[in-house]
Amino acid sequence: MSDRDYLKEIAHKNTDEISLMSSVNMAYDDKIKNITGGVFAEKEQLLSGDAEYTRAVKYSLIKR
Repeated sequence: MSDRDYLKEIAHKNTDEISLMSSVNMAYDDKIKNITGGVFAEKEQLLSGDAEYTRAVKYSLIKR
């Protein structure tokens, strides 16, 4: 771990939570070439055990 104080700086609240939702949303827009695109993904991460929910990656690419 590059930051030795990382674990000391984490706020220990919401300890009753059993999962975390992670997502990524990226977009691309090239007005000169008339190209737009995007990627979206979402995943539930259980704090103990296996994930119950994973959304498939959604992507789009449009050339006008």
